[in-house]
Parts: sequence; structure tokens; C-alpha cells
Amino acid sequence: MNSLAVRAAASRLGVQDLVGDIDVKEPAAHRLYQRLETELGDGAHSRYNAILARVASFARATEHAPTS
Repeated sequence: MNSLAVRAAASRLGVQDLVGDIDVKEPAAHRLYQRLETELGDGAHSRYNAILARVASFARATEHAPTS
């Protein structure tokens, strides 16, 4: 599931060239949600939002990190 979260946020993380979305017909974010729904049922929505929030937080941190 982590790889799907990274794929879903690849452009925000600046790794879109390294991590292509193999299945263009079904974006990584949709596949992530479907997998969570299979595992968690009704709890999928909150877990999905938590995962995306964590990725967004990481992206914000990398955007503000000092470069050397």
C-alpha cells in the first residue's frame, strides 16, 4: 500500500519520473482506496485520508527542507 500512496503523490513529491503510474486507466489513488476497502470495509475512507495526509505532510516537509 505504501507504493500506491507514493505513486498517488508522485508529482507532489517530485518523483514522477522515477515512479510512473503503470495502469493509466485506474490511477494509483483509486487502487489504494480499493485495496483499503477490501481489507477494512467501512473503515477504508478514514484510513485512506490518513495515508494521504501523511504523504502530504511529508511532501510539505521536503518542500521546506534546507538544501545543501
